[in-house]
Amino acid sequence: MKHDCLVIGGGLAGLTAGIRCAEAGLKVTVLSSGESALTFSSGAIDVLGMDTSGMPVRHPFQGIGRLIVEQPDHPYALLGGNSVYRALDWFQGQVAETGLKLVTAKILEENHWRLTAAGALRPAWLSQPTAGTLDWDFDEIRRVVFVNFTGFLDFMPELASAGLKTNKAFEHVCVSSLNITLPLENGSGATADTMRSTQLARAIGESDIELISSTLLEKVGDADLVAMPACLNVAGRNWLEELRRRTGLNIIEVATLPPSVHGIGLLRALRSRFAALGGFYVPAVPVKQGVVSNGRVESVQTPDDILEANHYILTTGSYFSKGMTSKQQGVSEPVFGLDMQASEEFCDSRFLAREGHGFNRTGVVFNKHLQPSINGQSIENLHVAGALLAGYDPIIEGSGGGVAISTAWKAAGEVIEKMGL
Repeated sequence: MKHDCLVIGGGLAGLTAGIRCAEAGLKVTVLSSGESALTFSSGAIDVLGMDTSGMPVRHPFQGIGRLIVEQPDHPYALLGGNSVYRALDWFQGQVAETGLKLVTAKILEENHWRLTAAGALRPAWLSQPTAGTLDWDFDEIRRVVFVNFTGFLDFMPELASAGLKTNKAFEHVCVSSLNITLPLENGSGATADTMRSTQLARAIGESDIELISSTLLEKVGDADLVAMPACLNVAGRNWLEELRRRTGLNIIEVATLPPSVHGIGLLRALRSRFAALGGFYVPAVPVKQGVVSNGRVESVQTPDDILEANHYILTTGSYFSKGMTSKQQGVSEPVFGLDMQASEEFCDSRFLAREGHGFNRTGVVFNKHLQPSINGQSIENLHVAGALLAGYDPIIEGSGGGVAISTAWKAAGEVIEKMGL
């Protein structure tokens, strides 16, 4: 069977590309080599969180305009702020079709703040409703309480509390922590210290919610913000909304150590949407090698098969997902051996250097059509997207989600145009 398009990589960029191709009526297959990095993520989408001076960006699409002037090789320069916005708006609509609503800030075209498990604040463009969207200004917040369930090891309220206190905007805010011991109604006798977030989510029942709500009313009834580990909204049970209703408190969920309930929720939504559009998703199938001849990909080889398509989109990610490999000889792309662009300084001696590390900006060279090259020759029917691309630092910029979605949307558009649709 020959596919219209074969997407190699089943993460955020891969599924985005697959969904857009399938929506256009193409026969498209997504190959995923293993667990997506989304299962480790917060489930939020950042577009541009920090500018080149290290300051938070309040208006991300305006910030993109300034960024591409300063960094003309940035992937965003290929699309421009308007196209990035269109891609994110389209993405939000596709996810909404599955019943998962991603929300933006209350003020149009502003980032909102996302609270992390370390008590840090990170700008984001899209978040899941249970995670909450904190307004840009914190003038009305006087008391914050981090709440955990006794024994649960993947969320540490004391650490989060200490982290938030280091933020100058919260130096006059009362920040504290609280632990609640739960019976875990559906835990079959297991205790929270044996569970990850997904297991804890399934173990919580009505009696636990009753205990949580009564404890919150008794001990933190005057809090302006209550932050709890993300394990209260799973398998169709929205316990968080129930707690909000019973207590009247502003309660948000914070992503814990992996696995992430929010990240898994987003991944499932994307897979569901892709399947609903007729896409074919193949899990646990790594692509070992691609065959390129006369500037075109002829086929790709998996451990058990040789697959052919009219067009290919490569979204295998960065080092974490083995989309790039780093050895003493340098960084390489292992499937096709694509041309790479590496920074002169691979890493900084300071682990938390404000300028970031060169290896994060290293990636595949691409042209205006997101086509990569081999020995300087562009590959006509291959496009690349997401964390594989050179020229940006998703960590320092807070741009990983936006680059993944917008470049995958663009790559799919290139394929759709070539197919004459």
